[in-house]
Amino acid sequence: LLLKLKYLTVQEIEYFALPASSEKELSETIKQIKSFRNEKTILDYDAHRKKYKKDHLQKDYSKYVNDLANTFKNHMEFLPGIISVKEGLVHKLLIEPDAVQTWNLIIKEYDKVWKSNKNFPDQDRKLFVDRYGRNFGKIKASTKTSNPITKEQTQNRKIQEAITEIIENSVTKISQKQMVEEISQICSFISTEKIAKKLSEHPEWISKKFNAFEKKYLTIAQDGKKHEEFEIMTNKILRIFGFNVQTKVKVTFTDEQEGEIDTLVTYNSESGVIDEKAGKNFSCGNERVGPMEDYIKEARKISDTTVKFFGYVYGKKFSTPGGFNRIREEMKINGFRISAANLLSCLDAFNNNKITPKQIWKLFQKNGEITSLDY
Repeated sequence: LLLKLKYLTVQEIEYFALPASSEKELSETIKQIKSFRNEKTILDYDAHRKKYKKDHLQKDYSKYVNDLANTFKNHMEFLPGIISVKEGLVHKLLIEPDAVQTWNLIIKEYDKVWKSNKNFPDQDRKLFVDRYGRNFGKIKASTKTSNPITKEQTQNRKIQEAITEIIENSVTKISQKQMVEEISQICSFISTEKIAKKLSEHPEWISKKFNAFEKKYLTIAQDGKKHEEFEIMTNKILRIFGFNVQTKVKVTFTDEQEGEIDTLVTYNSESGVIDEKAGKNFSCGNERVGPMEDYIKEARKISDTTVKFFGYVYGKKFSTPGGFNRIREEMKINGFRISAANLLSCLDAFNNNKITPKQIWKLFQKNGEITSLDY
């Protein structure tokens, strides 16, 4: 119908298109719509009701078919190249000019496959034609008074959700070109041209979300149940600093028990052991001494670099530093501790060329708490 008539209004869908259930009726529908547009046909909804559903209440009938037609229009908009435009008070469903050829080819292919079928192919008449085309009485009118969500609104929402997802997982700012490419991978049903156009029209979608990584990082840092995600995001920051990062390094202790070093970070010929601790409070008492000392010993065995320090990246609060000091003294090694917020502050200083990887590496050997006063 769209190919032959160029467009369809909601009124034409509800009155002429939906009741059609065969090729023959569809051909008649085209003639009826053309006649209606030439003002040769007067719409009579009571006659329509008597023809297709005479036991339906007269007062509700026009609303039922209108709701049905709007639902049909909204569903059609999700097909590629099919859009809805508003001219005055009339909504028109049409095929975009550059998609007409594609839809012509699609229809031709379908005609080849189901050449001899007089009714609509592969559709159960009871479940499709009767239910959606004629049996209006069993479809309740929507009680919502708000306007239906359009294809464009859905695309806008999906693009903004993709932007948030991309930035939450990216430590540094992303170029416009790279952003378009990554969005198109997530929203494959939207063309890259349309995505690029949307971003040009709405630069605020990106600018408002550039701190999404920081917000997510600080939220996860204080969540005592998301240790692994906290480790992953912390290691992204360490890599931005230019350090080589190995994670979940498996080691075997002297008693044959196996364990994992959360993070083994390397810079030039030196290395360090880092443990990430999510949660609102991390207590580094004597119970923490043994495990960290074991990790340091194993790191010294497996690494061909000099293990210069150990450190803790913690969520919000670091209490009972006695264990931290004991590890330094007993293992004769430098150590640091830094909160998630201060690590982000260090990242900001690094991104603004206020501190170098070499200076950060030196800070990791501070033997105390690293704060923004250090850089």
